[in-house]
Amino acid sequence: MLELFPEGFEELDHPDGLELVAYTDDAGEERLWAAFGEVAADDVPVGWEERWREFHRPVRVGNLWIGPPWETPPADADAIVVDPGRAFGTGGHATTRLCLLLLAELERGSLLDVG
Repeated sequence: MLELFPEGFEELDHPDGLELVAYTDDAGEERLWAAFGEVAADDVPVGWEERWREFHRPVRVGNLWIGPPWETPPADADAIVVDPGRAFGTGGHATTRLCLLLLAELERGSLLDVG
């Protein structure tokens, strides 16, 4: 899907299966037909290209908070702000949370601030 629709696509889970949604133009609709056969086309609402932000939620582990720049960290947290782009850096993956737990155990002031 990424190769066919670099403009954007998403997977929507439904009780009866998975729906693949491609955000594209008329030429992309033709690629959909060629790749998958039967498809349905609908107009998308204005602002669809920013919907990916809804899926990037802050994560709190101990005193550490990791989140995107459009979220505000709590005043009592050590904030790690990561701009996730459209695919990476959400802090929601288990390995990221484990790394945050290790960071939280470090002595305060021993973290490197890269900005």
